[in-house]
Amino acid sequence: MILGISVFAISVLAAYFEIPKLRNCGTKGNVSVYLIFLAIGNFLVIWRTLGLPFLNPGDWIEFAMRPLTKLLLSLGFI
Repeated sequence: MILGISVFAISVLAAYFEIPKLRNCGTKGNVSVYLIFLAIGNFLVIWRTLGLPFLNPGDWIEFAMRPLTKLLLSLGFI
């Protein structure tokens, strides 16, 4: 748990220095993308630190594509 908190603290420190630089570039999109990837990374590190299992990315893709495949099959495109 301490490892997860320390990674989060380092991420906040990095964001403290990087966000002003990104704002000076004049685009808000860079800041939002940076924060989204930072949040995803922190979530994954904390998840891993707690010892929780990761799902296989293939399962996510199958879950997302199954309805589309059924639709295409019913319409006769496949």
